[in-house]
Amino acid sequence: MLANNLVLQDGDKVFVRKAQAVTVTGYVRNVGAYNIEPGMNVEQVLALAGGVDPLRGSDKRIEITRKENGKTVTIKDVKKTDLVKPGDIIKVGRRIM
Repeated sequence: MLANNLVLQDGDKVFVRKAQAVTVTGYVRNVGAYNIEPGMNVEQVLALAGGVDPLRGSDKRIEITRKENGKTVTIKDVKKTDLVKPGDIIKVGRRIM
């Protein structure tokens, strides 16, 4: 609504919060960084990446790499319902045939 817009004047400063993002790699349709909202889970982020590659990817071989207390940790056996955090790297592994 236009009535809620503020008119900026010379010298005003506008601060924009940095987007919270995760990176998706491995066997998905679209590898890349994706902006997330609080409370998003792995399944929702994979949907942003176009989903797991149906021929080569495995939704049973997902890992998350994240920083916790200044250390890098890798979480294996990730479920699609697990919540993601800003800065996570989600890797979808190859399907075992």
